[in-house]
Amino acid sequence: PTFLHGGVLHLLFNMAFLNSFGTHLETEFGHARIAYIYLMSGFFGVLCSAIFNPTIPSVGASGACYGLIGASWADYFLNFSFYRNQWREVLCRLSAGTIFNALLGLIPQLDNFAHLGGLICGFFTGLTVMILPRYDLYANLKPDKSYQTCLKLFGLISTPVIIICFLIILYVGVDVDTYCPWCSYLSCLPTPLWSCEVSCEEGFDITDSVLGNSTIICPRDIGIREAESPSGIKTDLDVQFQFCVDVCLN
Repeated sequence: PTFLHGGVLHLLFNMAFLNSFGTHLETEFGHARIAYIYLMSGFFGVLCSAIFNPTIPSVGASGACYGLIGASWADYFLNFSFYRNQWREVLCRLSAGTIFNALLGLIPQLDNFAHLGGLICGFFTGLTVMILPRYDLYANLKPDKSYQTCLKLFGLISTPVIIICFLIILYVGVDVDTYCPWCSYLSCLPTPLWSCEVSCEEGFDITDSVLGNSTIICPRDIGIREAESPSGIKTDLDVQFQFCVDVCLN
């Protein structure tokens, strides 16, 4: 799903995002390290989506893109001495970008679990590979500072631990809603401007059945239902959509 997109606008938006957050990082740290962070963040974003949104398919590189935000935070903490003269400006810019993009994921039809998962993984993986070298007046390489070593060790331990834990959760099939009923609000927060209720626009599938009935796979975890087939259901998209509303949502 990381390499698929929901249309040209989705692709262009992600490309603009990569240009905004990725160009500086790739120039500073090289292709290999940023590619590693990008791919790991995309994988973990998909993993979080599969755990917290198991019945809603999603596509896009947003989890990987948000991983670059996490990597920017890792860079800020690891290489703070390089930002000493402008730390307030960098902190404000990072905070504003993170808050805006996190809030953006609270509207319907966006998978904020993939976003947040990618951001977290990008931070942890960034801690492992983003220490910039420092040199003395004689061009000799300085050793890493103690806090940099601690942060790198933290990232080296945390990255595999969280991935393994989430893989186990997915494999076992833990119902996260049972343990975290409020987690759904991390991906869609209902407001007077929009609703987070189930919608047929999220996707459904209709198949023919026997005795003039049709079987529909409803959105999310509503399940599979069967009802009498209305006229034109095989060819008319409006009839199919209304069939979904009547059978799955009413």
